[in-house]
Amino acid sequence: MKNILFFLLIFSSLHLAGQEKMKLINFKTIGLCDSTEIFLDKVRPTIIQKKFGYKNLAITIRTRTNCIYDKYIGAFQVKNDTLNLLYTVKDCILREEDVIYQEGENPTQNTIEEVLCDCYVEIQYEFSNVDRQKKIMLFSKILYPENELYQTQTPTFEIFEKDTVNYTDSIDYKQGRWIYLNGNNKIISEEFYKNGEAEYYKDISYYSNGKIHTESIMGDKSYELKYFKNGKIKQECLTQKEFIQTSPYNVKTTSEPIFLEGSLLLEVEICVDYNKDGEIVKKSIRIIE
Repeated sequence: MKNILFFLLIFSSLHLAGQEKMKLINFKTIGLCDSTEIFLDKVRPTIIQKKFGYKNLAITIRTRTNCIYDKYIGAFQVKNDTLNLLYTVKDCILREEDVIYQEGENPTQNTIEEVLCDCYVEIQYEFSNVDRQKKIMLFSKILYPENELYQTQTPTFEIFEKDTVNYTDSIDYKQGRWIYLNGNNKIISEEFYKNGEAEYYKDISYYSNGKIHTESIMGDKSYELKYFKNGKIKQECLTQKEFIQTSPYNVKTTSEPIFLEGSLLLEVEICVDYNKDGEIVKKSIRIIE
């Protein structure tokens, strides 16, 4: 009996001695901001590929991170059957406990430079001495399947005068024409969206007879239209950036923002006034300070 126990102890010791710790032997980041059309503010971290070989594990993920991804080093934690993927800027210590850094890296600093831009990045990890399949997470958060890049919902919309308005798409972006009504069911504000970003706004005010008094449109250029009570245009004004020649004085509009010697890029308002018969009575240009 003693011989059997002695043999089991020797075998267990040899087995434990032969077990090597899990290592991160390769780590690579690839920026995808210029090559992949994605909505950065909506993306979720996804797992693209997982290959488990003899004691080796290769993982590819994609996630939103900051623009200094090319300075990252890899790291990880192992807790029971969970592999928690990590990364950090080279030489910067992670705050998580029991962190193992990629081979050849030993961070010593506690601070990190501030970065104000984000990018969509592919990150590749390769591990050795992996004894079994593990649940994989990224900074203790879920990694979604590749086809679940966005959290989706049922699109919503409204119908106004046979037109589809106030449309929200499957990833919660406003799209197209959005309107807001007053108590008389008249439009007092209108917006146009593309992928959640407003391309222009329009505010509308009315006379007591229901006719439009003023329309103000704000976008790349700003327009203001004023009307007589009979519905005809009283004044139309355009506000935009223009190059003003300093000598001689002249208003010069260019389609591209090219700096011209002896000119200043200023905000200019150009207005045309009409009488009630629709005839032009005045044209004016003024520089907005």
